[in-house]
Amino acid sequence: GSASTFVVRLLGLVAGYAFTFIISRYYGSGVLGAHTLSVTVLMMFSVLGRLGMDSLLVRHFAQDHAIQRWDRILEVYKKTLFVVVPAGLILTAVFYFTSGIIAAQLFEKPFLEPYFRIISFGVLPMIMRFVNSECYRGFRMNKEYAYSQNVSYFLYSSVILGIATIFLRNEMLPNIAFIISLVLLTISSSFMILKRIRVHAKVASNELKIPEMLTNAVPMLLANSMLLVSGWINTIMLGIWSTENDVGVYSVVLKIATFSSFVLMSINSVSSPRFAQLHAKGDVEGLKKYTAHTAKIIFFSSLPIFAGIILFREWLLSLFGPEFII
Repeated sequence: GSASTFVVRLLGLVAGYAFTFIISRYYGSGVLGAHTLSVTVLMMFSVLGRLGMDSLLVRHFAQDHAIQRWDRILEVYKKTLFVVVPAGLILTAVFYFTSGIIAAQLFEKPFLEPYFRIISFGVLPMIMRFVNSECYRGFRMNKEYAYSQNVSYFLYSSVILGIATIFLRNEMLPNIAFIISLVLLTISSSFMILKRIRVHAKVASNELKIPEMLTNAVPMLLANSMLLVSGWINTIMLGIWSTENDVGVYSVVLKIATFSSFVLMSINSVSSPRFAQLHAKGDVEGLKKYTAHTAKIIFFSSLPIFAGIILFREWLLSLFGPEFII
């Protein structure tokens, strides 16, 4: 079940490395560091804007899809957009007008302000990227989920940045290319999801209340926030107490190191909806067996990748430029 997802994620990994390679080779570690810090702050704003609703979608979509309740699926999607779109627009404005404060007061790097102002326009598209991706996962559309989460925006960004770099060099281009790719992804994924739902349901049900949905989503928001903080706090701290060049080098090191979690992410994209279905059925024994089986596959599949990164570390880093071998 994870094989096709694995292939798609591999394509996404190549696209992600291509985007990082273009920035590091043609713009340097400093611009790569500024871009990385921009995306980090963007991710934090997008987590707040999602309000945990994206995680709630997986549960509702997986359960309702199993019993063919397309009218309730349409209701959940519409009410989710009713919550996250206004939240995204508000946070875009907040991020845009506080860019100078964040750059100067938090990072003590005023030159980051234009980077932050540009990336602020990606708050709503980034929110929609996560929301629509979770819809794919709820439908168990594993290849579409993997493409949306890991391939599309890096692929679009690499192509846009690569073409733009041929004609001009501007340190803001990586951020601009990133925003354009998110917008393209939002438009295409929203169209696909609505088209799939509308085939089965023209009218949405009215069984769920938005306050109730938010109550169930808030714990997921807190969990996602902690996950994000644990994943990005290192980059934030480095951005505060060191240079943007160090952030750029570290981002490449981190990208190579986290390749060992590649199998984990591929399998999780398939297993999460299955967890939701087993839990909904009350099949505790089946859930225990499925979890144990999944863990074994993840461990033994990741081990060779982990060993390879250690053995070929210098060669891998040198691909991005001699300054990254440090």
